[in-house]
Amino acid sequence: MYRNKPLSTAEELHDLITLLQRRGRYEPDMQQLLALASKKSTIEQYVPSSKLDSSEDYAKLADELNTLYSNLTAAEEVLVNEGFHISF
Repeated sequence: MYRNKPLSTAEELHDLITLLQRRGRYEPDMQQLLALASKKSTIEQYVPSSKLDSSEDYAKLADELNTLYSNLTAAEEVLVNEGFHISF
């Protein structure tokens, strides 16, 4: 999970720990999928899409995410439950 700002309350810390514990129970491929989706989401928040369109690294990240996604039948449900919007 990528955090882009510090935690400011005990509740935020508790929520983060609960999220990480839940993700820790997933299979390794699902954990990797969630990590990549989180990374991609964070990058998209801070980097203009015009710059992403020309980035080889971003394209590789998107390709790896797409490959994992296509290999995991439960991926959509997990991503939605984790709060990600799916747009591969």
